[in-house]
Amino acid sequence: MWCLSSIKQTNRMDKSDGSMIISILLILGVLVVGINIIRFLISSGKKAKKDDPYALGLPQGSVRAVLSISLILFFILIALFFYNDSTFEKAELAESTLTILGTLVIAVSSFYFGIKATEQGSKIAKDTLKDLSDHSKSENQNVPPEIILKAIAQNKELWKQQYQSEDVKLGKKQSANTQFDVNCLQFLVKSKLTYVNTKSAIPVFVYFTADSKNYSIPTDVVVISGNETTSLNEKVVTLNLIDEALIENKEMWLKMYGAEDILAALKVKGELRQKVPCIQFIVACKSNQLDTQIIPKYITYQNYNIPTDVVEKDGAGIDTSDIQVGDAVWRQGTTAKGTLGIKVYRDNADGSKTDFLLSCYHVFCSSELSNGTKKYTSTSNSSIVAKINGNTTEIAKVVEGELNTKLDAALSEINSNVSVDNHLKGFLGIPKYGIRLITNQEVIDETTVFTYGARTKKAISGTVISRVASPNIKLNGKKVRFKNVIPVTKISVKGDSGAMVVDDKGKIIGIIFASDSKTSYVVPILEIITHFRIKIYYA
Repeated sequence: MWCLSSIKQTNRMDKSDGSMIISILLILGVLVVGINIIRFLISSGKKAKKDDPYALGLPQGSVRAVLSISLILFFILIALFFYNDSTFEKAELAESTLTILGTLVIAVSSFYFGIKATEQGSKIAKDTLKDLSDHSKSENQNVPPEIILKAIAQNKELWKQQYQSEDVKLGKKQSANTQFDVNCLQFLVKSKLTYVNTKSAIPVFVYFTADSKNYSIPTDVVVISGNETTSLNEKVVTLNLIDEALIENKEMWLKMYGAEDILAALKVKGELRQKVPCIQFIVACKSNQLDTQIIPKYITYQNYNIPTDVVEKDGAGIDTSDIQVGDAVWRQGTTAKGTLGIKVYRDNADGSKTDFLLSCYHVFCSSELSNGTKKYTSTSNSSIVAKINGNTTEIAKVVEGELNTKLDAALSEINSNVSVDNHLKGFLGIPKYGIRLITNQEVIDETTVFTYGARTKKAISGTVISRVASPNIKLNGKKVRFKNVIPVTKISVKGDSGAMVVDDKGKIIGIIFASDSKTSYVVPILEIITHFRIKIYYA
């Protein structure tokens, strides 16, 4: 009995000691936490600035975090205290206290972490909305398809190699089988695993500059099977398919490639048509796709590689015009034929215009030159003629002209009943606004020039040889040294004198007046404009 009584007394003493230890720990814990919190707040308060957005100059959420940690710590200590001193009398009190404190801890913790999650979500949403807003303000949003096609034309092979893709084409952005109305670059790959490594990772945007504007072109990755890749070049292209492609893209391709027309037709080789359906581009001159992209050999449409064909046609004159710049002209009663060079005009005092034809002096004034006269004076026979509908017809009358060491040019006033198409033959849309002065830079760059002569009857290109030349030219059996004329590689023959010469942008350089076996010589247009006080009709 004594032993049992001793054991019970010992157990009570152990529990009493344990309760005392827990009580001491609880008090010490409260004191330590409280003292540290007070020290922390005093220190932070001293460092805080008046304009700090949050309490005591602490980072956002610091106060909430301290309160939450304190309550959790008190909850743990009190729970341990009641667990160690779990007499029946205190069980009900312990249960009530822990329930209330637990509810408070859960509420505070939920509030803290909920606020944190909300703040993070809000930040993500704000950042996303900002990106979308910035992108919507950008001029590059929904990049025009012609810009993307231009980028593909310039970079396709490079991108295929760099990003290990089977093909690159124009497409619409897709996500989870939903297509959006956003133009993009579609990279066709066999597997998305092929571009995981950093060297070949396809970026979200590809940056491209065109016409001095910067574009951010969105990209999309389309996975295709090996069979699709093989059949890309093997699928049978039909004229019906090309008609469908033209319905969607014709206007864009006309603008992009500078073509006169685009047809669903059969390929042409020489004079023969082959049984190969193609997209046929009609151009004024194959070698002169001015300000446009070079037409590719294939255009991809709906996973078909459709072959292209480029057909050159002389510029069709306006239906009502009688003659066109580039046609043959000559002085009535003579045989010295030349080329109609440029349609020009002068402003009259009453606001009207007087229209003239410009060509060489030795073409319009061959009668005077044969008599040794190098400056035109009014004569009884000043008619300039040309072939219209097979008949020799008067089109203008000479009014002014001169031949000297820097000039070989003359003007004829156009008859009121004659219509002249001022588009240079072979180059629809030419001449373009402006003139081109030749400097040494053009020589270094080997600037390309173009012309269409009445005798040659086709568009011819050459390059600038030098800034100026002083050739000896035969006139009536005598040699005359000219000055400050422009030498270019041979682009003319006898009968092409007077023909307009333009650069690769369609700006006028001058008119041809002479040639030898290797060189054609051009009178600078500025010399002519200054001398005759004329203005040019630009196409």
